[in-house]
Amino acid sequence: MHDSPSAEALLAAIADTLVDQVLPTTEGGTRHAVRVAANLCRIVIRELEAPSGDEVDAALAALVRIEEGDDLATALDERLKEADPAFDARVFDLLVADTKRRVDVAKPGYSDAGP
Repeated sequence: MHDSPSAEALLAAIADTLVDQVLPTTEGGTRHAVRVAANLCRIVIRELEAPSGDEVDAALAALVRIEEGDDLATALDERLKEADPAFDARVFDLLVADTKRRVDVAKPGYSDAGP
């Protein structure tokens, strides 16, 4: 049985073709557009391979103890108004981890660069 290529493999092939075959034959604005298109393919690959933000949402929902159907952002906002340092620290850690996950998709290695 022959499986078709994955979405990640197809996107990688598109990016490689753009960089290896199309980019050398272009100049100016078209050259920039080809680089952007190849980079977008690679971002989508990383997005497909990255863990989803569902874990963060679930952890925040558990922390806030919301009922099913309640709005997480609203419940979190209300709870943060209570100024509970321990709660705030846990939320901060979760949000920093989620932001790092998102940055790693958009620009790998950037979140490790430090200030």
